Amino acid sequence: MVKNLYRLSYLFVGKENPPPSLFRDEFTIHKFIVLDMKKIDPDVFIKSDKPEEVIVGILAGKFKDKPEIIKKVKKRIAEIVKNEREIAKYIDSISFLAGLFDIEIKVKSMPIQVDIRKTFLYKWGEKEGEKRGIEKGKQEGLKEAILLGVQIKFGKSKVKK
Repeated sequence: MVKNLYRLSYLFVGKENPPPSLFRDEFTIHKFIVLDMKKIDPDVFIKSDKPEEVIVGILAGKFKDKPEIIKKVKKRIAEIVKNEREIAKYIDSISFLAGLFDIEIKVKSMPIQVDIRKTFLYKWGEKEGEKRGIEKGKQEGLKEAILLGVQIKFGKSKVKK
């Protein structure tokens, strides 16, 4: 008999109760550890000197405490990260995780300056906006070309804008 070759752990961050730590199908049984992040104190992560660990603190703690936890995370990141480019990267991560909990973060309240135009969410939105603008421009240009063609063929009096 083969004992545990792998010890699997899963982080559960949902509002409800975590899933069972056992899964069976027709041929196998899978056992794993389920860590309910609601039961872990976020300060365990927030006190770290590693920004990545601090950010994981957003996933810990109770749902109702998320806005306060996110404030603590932002403050701690500002304390331990001094490079503006690195801060922008971590702000992206904080924004993403805050979005999972439907929490809007405000960068202004941080004691540091971050150029939001350097964040991935801004760059993504800018690219999406450009794509939509180009598509709308093509549609408007096609409409104008058709109107011009009708004007040339039938005269201006037949065309209504």
